[in-house]
Amino acid sequence: MNRPTLTTLLLASSFTLAACSTAPAPVTPPKPPSQTKTNIVKSSVKSSAKPTPKKTVTQTKQPVVSAKPAPAPTKKTTTTSTVKVATSQKVPTPKKVAKPKKVTTKPLTTKRAAQSIPKPVKPSIKAPKETVQKTAPTPIKPLPKVAAPTEPANSIGKETNISPSPALQMEVTLDSLPMNIGAWTLDRSSQSAQQCSLVSQKNAMPDGQGVTPIYLEITRNDAILFTKSNIDLSYPDSGLFIDQKKQASLGDLYTPTSVTFSAQYPSLINTLKNNANIEFRLGFWPSWPITQTYSTTLMTTNLPQALTALATCNNIL
Repeated sequence: MNRPTLTTLLLASSFTLAACSTAPAPVTPPKPPSQTKTNIVKSSVKSSAKPTPKKTVTQTKQPVVSAKPAPAPTKKTTTTSTVKVATSQKVPTPKKVAKPKKVTTKPLTTKRAAQSIPKPVKPSIKAPKETVQKTAPTPIKPLPKVAAPTEPANSIGKETNISPSPALQMEVTLDSLPMNIGAWTLDRSSQSAQQCSLVSQKNAMPDGQGVTPIYLEITRNDAILFTKSNIDLSYPDSGLFIDQKKQASLGDLYTPTSVTFSAQYPSLINTLKNNANIEFRLGFWPSWPITQTYSTTLMTTNLPQALTALATCNNIL
């Protein structure tokens, strides 16, 4: 048999030491391995002095036996893991105590506050009825009718039909001028401040170039037809017409845009009194050469009453 050398013994002892060192700290290793270690050291010393095969055999077997208890520490390591699991148990945490909520009271809105306030009850006190004695009304004297001051009626663009009115009862004064009497307007004359005049409604008639206003003014001794366009008296169809019948020809030019009937004044006034309207036909220039005349109809209602007021107005001037 071969003798174990010193190196093999040292390796065996280091193996046993490593096996023991792997054991966990809390577990104490068995005593036999420590005794074998001392025996191995002693036997190694003895074998160097006196090599005896029998002793070496017994010494070599002990390290083999001592290596068997090495798996035991592995089982103990499993027990330590169970301890870790036990320590890892969850500790029940205390439940949070809910804080009491603050209760805030909202102020009443204006509508709710108004509804919550009871309405005051009005005392039902009836006032005593007063007895009023009825007396007969005193008669009021009728005031004279005074027409509002206006300009001559203007119906440019259309002819106005004015129905005749009954007899007018009025008081003519200078303060009441101008005043309307049917289709006429009584006022101071535009031609002379020393007399009054009657002005008919204003109409509009074509003049070949456009439209011109036309109206008739009556004074105490004249009647003038006014326009704003130059009048041409050479037209044979011009004149005064009633029911399509010519009653009189035009007079003389008063201005380039007006015609006077002073020579025909009495007959013209009678014609106007006896008819509700009268038609005037005129020709104008510069519509040259002569083409046609243009016509317009003026209302003459209430002319007798208007002429009476005209005479009164001239007397008080």
